[in-house]
Amino acid sequence: MAEGNPKEPGNVANGEDSAEGASENGAASGDQQQFRAQSLGLRIQKKWAGKLAKKDVAKIFIDDQTGHLLDVLFSIAKDYSGSKGQAEKLVKHMIKMPIKIGILYRHNQFNSDELSQAENFREKFHVAARTFVKMYEGKMTFDAQVLANNLRECRDILKLVINNHLTPKSHDRLDHVVAFFGDPEFLTAVFLKDGPYRQRLGEIVTECHQLMDQGIL
Repeated sequence: MAEGNPKEPGNVANGEDSAEGASENGAASGDQQQFRAQSLGLRIQKKWAGKLAKKDVAKIFIDDQTGHLLDVLFSIAKDYSGSKGQAEKLVKHMIKMPIKIGILYRHNQFNSDELSQAENFREKFHVAARTFVKMYEGKMTFDAQVLANNLRECRDILKLVINNHLTPKSHDRLDHVVAFFGDPEFLTAVFLKDGPYRQRLGEIVTECHQLMDQGIL
């Protein structure tokens, strides 16, 4: 399942940059256009489905609930970084990864070891999400380093899943997301009880509760 095999859907990774670039250009026609995670997810899905040219590609989309969560993350990232472009790039990276993995999974591109690592990632990410929620709710003492370590561990496991299928640039994008959201200074700032991000952090916690109750997260 190496990237150089043109017969495998996983080879779409080699053309991902051109497809993603087209998607990103279409998503940002002007500052007046409002950023929406759900619509961006649909555009990326269409680009990748078109590259695969398969009629049986299962639909992969960003639903309202997940879209809202990503929009809140965008808002926090924009205000913290002071850069709308930086925030958009971060959320785009977060949308692209599950879409690509979903397409690869639906075409049986992962071997047994990779599937085992994918399950390991799911379990680790669930623990990370629960830890995040408990720290917000005061059920655990806030520790930015613990949250940062959780994100890095999730990233390292996910890289074992995608290593044979996606390009090094995809790995770099994953690193970019984790470096930003896993920065202890950022985490400390957003967790301040009287800080400007507290209400939005509460929205994320609410969405996390719902996703966990549904068995999604």
